[in-house]
Amino acid sequence: MIKNDERDERNFDKERSKLSGKAAVLAQAKSTLSAERIALIRRRIAEKYYDQEDVLEEVATRMSGEKELQIFMANVSYRSNL
Repeated sequence: MIKNDERDERNFDKERSKLSGKAAVLAQAKSTLSAERIALIRRRIAEKYYDQEDVLEEVATRMSGEKELQIFMANVSYRSNL
């Protein structure tokens, strides 16, 4: 019989494995941004550029087409229904 602690440890390892894969994907995505692009994004955040309604709509539209975000949102929705 598997104890709860063992089950928790297995679940933790499984989740860590999933996160490691996602972290690798994020690391690749990060590496495609130039230092100049990162500086521009930081400046825009500081200036509240992304708080504008039309900019928020554009960002949301672009993000909604991202496969990773769609998968994440499906998982969040599924878990909230449990």
